[in-house]
Amino acid sequence: FGRMNKNTFKDYICKPYCVFFKDGEKEEMACHGAAIAQRLVKNQKIFPQHFDKKPLEKDTCFNDDEDLLRLVCTNCPFEAQDCDFRSSSQPKGSVPCGGFIFLFLLKSKNLLTVKDLEEACIEEG
Repeated sequence: FGRMNKNTFKDYICKPYCVFFKDGEKEEMACHGAAIAQRLVKNQKIFPQHFDKKPLEKDTCFNDDEDLLRLVCTNCPFEAQDCDFRSSSQPKGSVPCGGFIFLFLLKSKNLLTVKDLEEACIEEG
């Protein structure tokens, strides 16, 4: 399981966590959080047993995680144009992409460190 293929992304990140995911659409596209997750799997920093597909608490506040905002959102190709979550006029109820949520959950359970995230981001060059 050293690599995450498209179906793995869909099943473990996109389908359970991404409000933007629609089966059969834009399958070649992945958010920056999902790309980071792929590198973390490749580097053996996260493992299949971490992919538990648990639902989020309704009042989860993602805006407070400065590390993820800095490491995931800053280099995301969707941030500038399509991202309501990072928009200066953020609509009420906006949520981040599935990759961000997935990494947020792992980090909140102490299954992922800021150092792991930083190393995965440095690797992308």
